[in-house]
Amino acid sequence: MPEYKKIIKSHQQEELLPLPKSILVYTLFGYLYGEDDIYLAAEIANHPQFKSLDSYQYVRENLKQRLWKNIACGEQKEALQIIKNIPSLLLEKYSVEDFSKRQIQLVTPLQLAWYAEDVEIVKEIIPYLKQLKPSNEILLEIDGRMGELESKEPSYNYFIPFTKAISENNDPEAASEKLKEDFFAENPIMNHRGKHFDVRHLANAHKIYHKNYRRWNKRQRSLFWRRGIGFMQKQLPANYANNFNLGFYGASKIKKPLRRSLMLNHNTHFYDAAMGVDHAAYYGSAGEYSFEATAKLTPCYALLKLRKLKIKKLEAIKLELKSQLKLEHANCHLERSERSSYKHC
Repeated sequence: MPEYKKIIKSHQQEELLPLPKSILVYTLFGYLYGEDDIYLAAEIANHPQFKSLDSYQYVRENLKQRLWKNIACGEQKEALQIIKNIPSLLLEKYSVEDFSKRQIQLVTPLQLAWYAEDVEIVKEIIPYLKQLKPSNEILLEIDGRMGELESKEPSYNYFIPFTKAISENNDPEAASEKLKEDFFAENPIMNHRGKHFDVRHLANAHKIYHKNYRRWNKRQRSLFWRRGIGFMQKQLPANYANNFNLGFYGASKIKKPLRRSLMLNHNTHFYDAAMGVDHAAYYGSAGEYSFEATAKLTPCYALLKLRKLKIKKLEAIKLELKSQLKLEHANCHLERSERSSYKHC
């Protein structure tokens, strides 16, 4: 048994005073890594003696930051370890910044995963939430969000000046900055309502690239691929970006499992500073990046297919919750009827 578990067990059995903050925070936690501090916090959370300690609040706040960050960054295994040990965190709200530098304000873990269309993490969260609150309250967390997932076609006007600048061989740096400025003006990065990023923006970038491929020279194609498509790729939520690690085209197939990694080949992180400037992620081979690509529209179709698949699964989850809610209402009505009959007798 690890030393920290022996200490806590002795306190529980002998009913001694709680561990002092100096031991709990500055000593124990200084030596714990990975899962150990999660388990220790869970042990503390289950013992009322410790809950009032400042040190416990410190630990809980630290784990809360990690949970929200894990979900925002698509780290499914790490997020589940925290949820499994301290499921009550699912009832809280917190703010977080993801890899795309989006500031996502005061959301629950379910909302955070839902808005990113991270189906796998949503599926992991729902069973724990069902033990903490009724289905109607879970639905309230995501109420109206499916409508936003299936929103009307977004505006792509921000691409017009950028495409024109490339065609006319204008300053690429100024054109790139203008693209970013116009995109964020139309799609605010401080987004705490609705989905984090609509992948149709990236799909549209591929359509523009395909349309202009033959009339652009190699330099122009490379600029649009790196600065236009690469910039849009960098806006993807992590669970979409994970697909590049296994070869993107396989990601839209239902039976192919998601591999949670953001590392491309040559030890390059998907969201590193070069993405959207010097290169963009390649869709064919797993984990590759490139400086230019062919005119094929396959990436566009694969993106839209993957998006459709994710939304279909999220709709199924919401439908299941509604069915569960109807069953809960029916059981509640039955119990009331039985109580009424008993009183009448």
